[in-house]
Amino acid sequence: MVRAEDRATVWLPLGLSIASLIVSILSAFKNELFDFAPRLVGGALMLPQTEPRSDNLQFVLPLSFVNTGYAEGIIEWVALKFVPTVGGEEFVCDPIAEIDLTKFLQGRRHLHAENILGAFLPFPLESKKSIGKAILFSPQLSADEQPRLFVLGEYRMDVYLKASSESVPQKMLSVEKALTPKLIQDFRAGGSIFVNNREISL
Repeated sequence: MVRAEDRATVWLPLGLSIASLIVSILSAFKNELFDFAPRLVGGALMLPQTEPRSDNLQFVLPLSFVNTGYAEGIIEWVALKFVPTVGGEEFVCDPIAEIDLTKFLQGRRHLHAENILGAFLPFPLESKKSIGKAILFSPQLSADEQPRLFVLGEYRMDVYLKASSESVPQKMLSVEKALTPKLIQDFRAGGSIFVNNREISL
């Protein structure tokens, strides 16, 4: 007959070994299992006209915010950086509003009060969830607080995301030839421009 003390002696080391193995596995896969891991899926860039018409460039970019981790976190902000590949100078655009994309597309891709939902604000993103937003971006003002006038050129667009899980913003998407001289000229001629982003890299 096996005494209780003997059974404990047999099973205790095995139990400790299993517990140690579980801790090792959880430690190895901690980032995948427990961290907040936001990703971005980009849509087509749009250069909307306003009513009344303006020559100041603004951008509407539909984005899907996807949390591939199991922890909830906060999306603090997202920003665009345009980097010239031919001519021009780089500039940064801040998120200023969220757009009702359906109304925007139905309204000839012109910005007006009825298709602007409100200011872009930080928002929570639950584990294994995604949220779609169409965001209006506006270039940062120059030193004299005047809208920037852009030199005709070819620009790459980089999309940066600041999440609560990171101390600094991370570059999430990069789109080559997001802006070209012809697109800028067409916009200045009064058109709302739709850019099909085929050259997206991560």
